[in-house]
Amino acid sequence: MAVPMRLAVAVPVGVAAVVAVVAAAAVAGSLDLLPSSLRRAYRRDVARETAERSARPPSDTGPITEADLARLPALVATYLRRAGVVGHPHVRSLHAAFDVRFRTSRDAPFMKARAEQHEFFGPPGPARLFLMKASRAGIPIVAFHRYVGAAASMRVRLAGLVDVVDVAGPAATQSETVTLLNDMCMLAPAALIDAPIVWQEVGPREVAASYANAGHRVSAVLTFDEAGDLIGFVSGDRHQLDGKTDRVRPWSTPFRDFRDFGGVRLPAYGEARWQDPAGEWTYGEFTLEAIRYR
Repeated sequence: MAVPMRLAVAVPVGVAAVVAVVAAAAVAGSLDLLPSSLRRAYRRDVARETAERSARPPSDTGPITEADLARLPALVATYLRRAGVVGHPHVRSLHAAFDVRFRTSRDAPFMKARAEQHEFFGPPGPARLFLMKASRAGIPIVAFHRYVGAAASMRVRLAGLVDVVDVAGPAATQSETVTLLNDMCMLAPAALIDAPIVWQEVGPREVAASYANAGHRVSAVLTFDEAGDLIGFVSGDRHQLDGKTDRVRPWSTPFRDFRDFGGVRLPAYGEARWQDPAGEWTYGEFTLEAIRYR
């Protein structure tokens, strides 16, 4: 789930302005095909990671068993059992597609968007590639989150021409490490078996997870309902970044609407929320439409 951006896009008025918007959108569509476009960068990274991982033999060739779940806290094992991972192969990668509603601040209107992501697990380390396309006032907006190796970055481009957000560095990498953990919990629960996570039971229906990657260690508290489904994820290790400011805020992702996705039971809906001095607010609503594993 993406980090919120603050974009200032003026809405033009009048016939000439409408023509300008349409022209800009058309130009942006053609620019999206250029080698320098964020979409093309995303595709290149996906192809490179897929080829590299495919050349490596899998470390686990057998299906997931109850013995694998025995290494986990009881709450987490129950969640994975309900997800239906037993009998399925260990997860090496996933490709997911989302319908999204997104806004850039507490008072901003929601934008409709489409997102897809490829995520890779196992040697030589996890990788996360996330692409989201939206529009405001008819102007296309593309966001690309890239986490490969030991570094993460986020770029947001307006009309295929102007980078309005371009962040990287330790804060971005730590934030994306939280997102990696979150994605395993929501999208690939089987990946929790092999991930370097230190677990601690902290309440009747709560478990703390401490996860390390790329020199960053992050933590989150997972909450489960009475039936054993994961319904909450809260972390205090994520940075709220927009290219100008950097704040560490509590970040949460409540889940609901579990259903079957090709034999694996996952939450079909999740929100992304920030907790700031004015209270909690939702910046992203993600509906999982399809997911494929290998």
